[in-house]
Amino acid sequence: MKKYIDKTYLRGVEDHDFEVIRDEELDCYISFKKIKKIDEPYFTEHDGVDVCLLADGYYIIEYIPIGENYTVRTFLDRDEEVIEWYIDVTRENGINQDGIPYYDDLYLDIIIFKENVELLDEDELKEAFDKGEITEDSFNLAYKVANELKRQIGVKENKFVNRGNKDLKKILDTIEIMS
Repeated sequence: MKKYIDKTYLRGVEDHDFEVIRDEELDCYISFKKIKKIDEPYFTEHDGVDVCLLADGYYIIEYIPIGENYTVRTFLDRDEEVIEWYIDVTRENGINQDGIPYYDDLYLDIIIFKENVELLDEDELKEAFDKGEITEDSFNLAYKVANELKRQIGVKENKFVNRGNKDLKKILDTIEIMS
C-alpha cells in the first residue's frame, strides 16, 4: 500500500506545519511535521504505561532513504526530546511528481522505545501474503529487511536511529532561512 509522507500520522490533527528537504549527506528525504493543533492527544502503550506520541507542539521527523526498503519516523515531544522511533519496512521508497516522498508499506514495523526493540505486525504480513496481496518475494524481503534493521539497531549502525533532535534543528534552521 503506497503511503505519502504528507498524509501519514495526521489523524485528528487540525493544524500542522509540513516541510520536506533532500539530505545529500544521509542520502534521504527528511520530512518535518510540527503539530500545531490536534483534537486530542494520541497515546500508545509501552510496558503497561500510556505514552503520549502526539499533542499540540509535538514533532514528527520522517527519514525516507533512497534505495532502501524502510522509513524511520521519530516522534519528539514539545521539548524536542525523542519519545520513540517507528520503522516501516517497505517494498520501495520514492518521490512523486509534486516532490512528496512516498513508501510502499510491507506491513512489518519495528518500534524502538528506550532500549526496547520490538517487531510488529507479523500477522498483517502473513495475512497479506495469504490473500495474495503481496508476493513470496515481498514476504521474504520484509523479513530480510526487518532482521537486518534489528541487527543494525542492536550494534548502533543504523544511520537514522539515535540521531536525537539533531535533524530537527537542521530542518528548523532551513525553514527559517527559506522564510
